[in-house]
Amino acid sequence: MPARRETRSETEAFQARLARRSATERQRIAAEHRAFIDGEKDDDADFGDAQPAQARAVARA
Repeated sequence: MPARRETRSETEAFQARLARRSATERQRIAAEHRAFIDGEKDDDADFGDAQPAQARAVARA
């Protein structure tokens, strides 16, 4: 799976949601998100809440 690209607004939205988490959760979620952006995972990080993730990364060739 190719690596994904993320817009600045997607990154900022992700960072804002991440800031509301504990240090342990931030570490886990950031690692999951990195794996998603790098193309290692099919699904983005699971914040464990009802709000869906806003990151809609676009794959670039």
